[in-house]
Amino acid sequence: MDNQSVSIIVPVYNGEKTIKRCLDSIYSQKNVDIVVFIVVQKSNDNTLQICKEYERKYKNTVLLETPANSGVSNNRNIALDKANSQYVVFIDADDKFKDDYSIRNLLNINELGFFVCGNREETKDGKVPTAVHNWQNAKNEKIDINQAFYNSRMRLQLVDSTQSKLYDAEVIKNHNIRFPTNLSIGEDNFFNYQY
Repeated sequence: MDNQSVSIIVPVYNGEKTIKRCLDSIYSQKNVDIVVFIVVQKSNDNTLQICKEYERKYKNTVLLETPANSGVSNNRNIALDKANSQYVVFIDADDKFKDDYSIRNLLNINELGFFVCGNREETKDGKVPTAVHNWQNAKNEKIDINQAFYNSRMRLQLVDSTQSKLYDAEVIKNHNIRFPTNLSIGEDNFFNYQY
């Protein structure tokens, strides 16, 4: 289990206000072999300079630059093409891992190649206005995926976002699963349905 590796893919565009918080939460992960792919779409702020600082500071960082208007789907796909790990995690630049979030713990209990954990929404000042995505009473259990799609709350967590999930990279590669570059909304749904 010690040879498990995780590629964490972070697409970012004009994210100077949030990218540090996001990256700090990633690099705080302990006892796990991670490679962080930061994909910077040409930005109008200091995002690229901030990301270059992290690239210099952390050897497990791959910084990729894409042209303006390349889109989040294209940027995630570029990183997927470069990733060479056992697992993949996606996180957006305006999100962060909770302090007690542990990829190592997910790897220790993951048997199925697709692991979903709860996430929560916060306001900019850190308050939690809603717990729509937070499965407070969730247990470590297997669920019937077909049944889950009929449960709107579970479907929201399973399909509507690539956040809070640990994907088996071999499944992604073997089935050539990619984000659709012709969609500007719903691309996560498309990816998850393929998976």
